[in-house]
Amino acid sequence: MPALAKLIPIGMYMDHGESVEIARPNVAYTDLAGASRRILKAGDKIPLKGVDVEVVISGGQAITKPAGRRGRKEPDMRGLQAASR
Repeated sequence: MPALAKLIPIGMYMDHGESVEIARPNVAYTDLAGASRRILKAGDKIPLKGVDVEVVISGGQAITKPAGRRGRKEPDMRGLQAASR
């Protein structure tokens, strides 16, 4: 992550929380993220302009309600043909 941060600005670091790899805690990442770190939980919304993003699983915990279209039926795509180029 430090190499990437040198190439592009990173405004917020989002992750699942503490490392599950006890033998390899990622101190470099947590130091780099600092106050810009946000630990996500299942059901959290990620602020991304023009896109609705919901975390469905994080840190081994999943959402309890269906994600996505919230119970609406997907449109029937049978019979559609690909557009010619």
